[in-house]
Amino acid sequence: MNTEIMNINKKENVVFLTFKELEKYDFLKHAVSTRHGGISNSEKTSSMNLGLKTDDSVETVKENFRIFCNATALNYNNITLANQTHSTGIRIITKEDVGKGLHIQRDYNDIDGIITNLKDVPLMIHTADCVPVIFADVKKQIIGAAHCGWKGTFESLSVKMAEKMKAKFNCRYEDIICGIGTAIGVCCYEVSEELYCKFKDRFCDFEEAFEIREEKYYLNLKLLNKLQLEGVGVPSRNISVCDICTKCNSDELFSHRALGDGRGMIGTFVSLK
Repeated sequence: MNTEIMNINKKENVVFLTFKELEKYDFLKHAVSTRHGGISNSEKTSSMNLGLKTDDSVETVKENFRIFCNATALNYNNITLANQTHSTGIRIITKEDVGKGLHIQRDYNDIDGIITNLKDVPLMIHTADCVPVIFADVKKQIIGAAHCGWKGTFESLSVKMAEKMKAKFNCRYEDIICGIGTAIGVCCYEVSEELYCKFKDRFCDFEEAFEIREEKYYLNLKLLNKLQLEGVGVPSRNISVCDICTKCNSDELFSHRALGDGRGMIGTFVSLK
């Protein structure tokens, strides 16, 4: 697993990734899980599976969360999850929401983006090829996390997140930093001609995000999210794009395209200190 954008960290047996640029901010904690360091033992979930809707028991997954949080100094008791359905729903996480999704039953549906100003409350997104995007306002100390699969990318969820941060907390786009995380790369993300043309019609100005190779059609979802954020006013220098493809590195990261149904899930976390 080669990368110039991420740091590959190891504490005991837990291997996790962090963005080099985001590590420069002392108010922020973040981490991206890999397949290493947990207790899951099936072929497709071994070993740091953080997906609650997988073949692992809830007890096994929660123990993986505990192990991961101990290694990354994230507050296990306050982990708060979205309710990912490939929607564009966004929720502001308040004190009443802390722990929902992992420790407390969620009372919200169709939420693929979460935002908070609460300290020591890790927001977490599940992925296994889709694009996770984390956000932080460096002036106001507001954070967010979003699940941008092809549907979320097509509907510009990452832009909607930045807009929500501005509307609710008066954030300025130039103060927002972003990490576009581990996801399938344009090297492997083959799509139908119909979907390719649908994207190209909507994002006709983003030619560099589209490739045709040997009469097959490919999308660069990570780049599309970056270009959309730049378009709304987030400076390019503020956006880090992970250079690791989940499918190419399915021995290190969970990938639906590589492993199929029953595979584990990657967790992307962001928290205010």
